[in-house]
Amino acid sequence: MSNVRFLIEAEHNLLSAVEGDLLPAEARLVRAGADLTATQSYVYAAWRAAQLDEMYHECECRSCTDEDEADACEAQVASLEADDARDVAREAWLASDEPREWRVSDDSAQDTLYAVAPDDASDAVEAWLTGGDWDASEGQLYLVAYAVAIDPVTGEAVEHTRVCGEATIEQPEPDCEGDEEHDWCAPHSVVGGMRENPGVYGAGAGIRSRQVCAHCGAYSVYESARQDSGTGRYYGATSYEDADEDSLAWVARRAARLAAEQAEDDAEVAS
Repeated sequence: MSNVRFLIEAEHNLLSAVEGDLLPAEARLVRAGADLTATQSYVYAAWRAAQLDEMYHECECRSCTDEDEADACEAQVASLEADDARDVAREAWLASDEPREWRVSDDSAQDTLYAVAPDDASDAVEAWLTGGDWDASEGQLYLVAYAVAIDPVTGEAVEHTRVCGEATIEQPEPDCEGDEEHDWCAPHSVVGGMRENPGVYGAGAGIRSRQVCAHCGAYSVYESARQDSGTGRYYGATSYEDADEDSLAWVARRAARLAAEQAEDDAEVAS
């Protein structure tokens, strides 16, 4: 704050008072003796640095016009000090946890996130992703977007503040037969694999697990380490496949066996 406060002393000697709406809100707060946030301090310091820089460049004193003059004029000294104070205030703003604006974008869209603290930026990017209108009917989607803080003075993106957000959009589970809920099973005769762990196979850096619904014969396939081609990141994903002859035959055999077992139980009860 001292770097900002010293600017007030400089203006007593170098600047006439600026009144009314010409003064930014941050400057009016400084004049009123109020404590500023890091963002307000940076905005004020940048505004004052611009004022002093303009006065220096308009100065016509000998030290500004004579190349042989060794001593810098008062306006030049104040301008340089103001630039330093602005830079210090900017670093303090960057290091703070104060909410700020972020420019968020993915491969297809760009938007602005408002009043988000740095620690919450990644979650905000994830929420932005999941709030989109996505079509995952052909398979689960893995989404990645990035956000960078927006400088409140220049309006430009501060690239080294970049954060990443990730989200997965699940493929909707297909409807089961009739009003049934899916009953996912792993019969070895249908899904294969090792008998002690049917349906599970190694797949790259993870596993691939295949199950079949006991009611409709559809398949559920889970991959623990699917890799995104754009980022190289791994993520878990579930997809679904239509029933085939093998799964439908197993469903029919299972239904027949259960029906026979139920008839046997009913006969025992009746006797």
